[in-house]
Amino acid sequence: MYKYILGIDEAGRGSIAGRVFVGAVLIPINTENLFINAPDMKPDDSKKLTDKKRREWFMWIDRKSVV
Repeated sequence: MYKYILGIDEAGRGSIAGRVFVGAVLIPINTENLFINAPDMKPDDSKKLTDKKRREWFMWIDRKSVV
């Protein structure tokens, strides 16, 4: 059984055209339903999120993530 979910995302143009920045977040799976009270869109690509949804996901991840 898994204990954590690791989410990663990158931004940038690549090593040839410029810098690449990578972010990761580690969320413990310590509840029966991890995504209860989560914003109502699966976060598969941050570029597809509206500004409002991106802020909602940021606050949710900030509360759930391992520091």
